[in-house]
Amino acid sequence: MATETAIFQLLQHMTEAGKTVLVVHHDIHSAMNFFDWVIMLNLHLVASGPKDQVMTEDLLRKTYGGKLNLLTKVTDLIRNKDFNPLKS
Repeated sequence: MATETAIFQLLQHMTEAGKTVLVVHHDIHSAMNFFDWVIMLNLHLVASGPKDQVMTEDLLRKTYGGKLNLLTKVTDLIRNKDFNPLKS
């Protein structure tokens, strides 16, 4: 996790310096915590927009093929700030 944190800090510094940063990332938790804008793909564009508008159950199902029981619950927890896998 230290490497991921260092990378996200570097990306944050780049953004603060006025750079546009585009990242391909598959971790929903990190995407919710570190990115403002999300593009969701599943062979085609499913959704694009601010993370709070795009990370919905319906769009996650379309992106991941409808197999989201656990993933949907985790996303709800992340959105409500009740989930942090680094907390013990």
